[in-house]
Amino acid sequence: MSKTRKMTVRTIESLKGPPAHAKTSNIEYSVSQEKNLCLAVYKNGSRSWRFKQKFRGRRLFITIGPYPLFSLNDAIEKVRSYKRMMADDIDPRIGEKSESNMTFEDFVTEEFLPYARKQYKTHHNMQIMLEKRLLKEFGSYRLSEITKRQIILFHKKVCEETSGTTGNRYLSCLSSIFRYGVELDLLEHNPCRGIKKAKENKSRDRFLQEDEHIRFIQTLGTMLDVPQAQAIYLLLATGVRRSELLSLRWDDVNLSERQAHLKDSKNGESRYIALNSVAIELLKRIKAERGNKSPWIFPSRTPSSKTPHMQDVRRTFADVCRRAGVKGLRLHDLRRSHASVLLKSGVDVVTIKELLGHKSLKSTQVYARVATSSLAKSSELAAEKIKEAMNQ
Repeated sequence: MSKTRKMTVRTIESLKGPPAHAKTSNIEYSVSQEKNLCLAVYKNGSRSWRFKQKFRGRRLFITIGPYPLFSLNDAIEKVRSYKRMMADDIDPRIGEKSESNMTFEDFVTEEFLPYARKQYKTHHNMQIMLEKRLLKEFGSYRLSEITKRQIILFHKKVCEETSGTTGNRYLSCLSSIFRYGVELDLLEHNPCRGIKKAKENKSRDRFLQEDEHIRFIQTLGTMLDVPQAQAIYLLLATGVRRSELLSLRWDDVNLSERQAHLKDSKNGESRYIALNSVAIELLKRIKAERGNKSPWIFPSRTPSSKTPHMQDVRRTFADVCRRAGVKGLRLHDLRRSHASVLLKSGVDVVTIKELLGHKSLKSTQVYARVATSSLAKSSELAAEKIKEAMNQ
């Protein structure tokens, strides 16, 4: 349905924003009386006028101001003044009091997230951080008004409430957002620059102990009719990363040759992995159940061009841990658990690094000499451990 409306006071006040559970913060309606003028309606019912048009080959976005402080006529008058400036090759933002009238939330929604989905493999984690803390903390501020001091205080608070590692992840996300604002000429500088990172905790060494391993697998085995549980099962069986597995297409898997091509690797380099019998068995089951309905092994429930495949399995993972009585385990610890099984079985560290796809300049030549048959044999040890637990 078209979101273009002929605006009147009655129409403006009747327009609905997105429901509370929606990921988007607002719904944007185009104004039929004036091209390039839009009205954003937010979840809380507030309304704001926006001007959007290309200028010098780049998209220009200006938040005019809230309704009813700015009436329809006020907004139309503003838009026409901007267009007159652009006709004279003048950037209308130069005449504004600040470098950008966009709020942090507007910028993130309209500019940064569409960009991040294409540029960052961690965009899903960025979105979680935005929804959990960043939009609440900075959302209503104009992008150019957010100061270095505000960010330092926010970073300190997150570190105190969680950990130095988490605080630094939030700081890194903020820096990416402001860096893109600078790139788009909306800001003169990145306020995150020069902020000292917190001291991070030592790297985790958590993995499933033998009794936990058995309980976890047996619990998981009762849930294998759920796609998220199937994904978790494959993560434990293969030791691949979450993003590597969830972005797999059927075209990337060769069941007869027992291998998969991981194109979306963390280090940016694609690689092949050997598939053990547990992984093969489950993949064949999934294919038989779902057929050729989707090119993705784990398609999204509501597929779109932005999220065509499953993005996360953390809720199901938490449920498995709760049922199995396993505490303090994170999803990424499954990789470490997979490696621990191989180490206990006598597989050398270099082979395990190759299996897990770790990148090391010093060991690159060594990895290249590891035979595919050796990798497959080593990976099969993890499969045998899973079979033993299932049959107990």
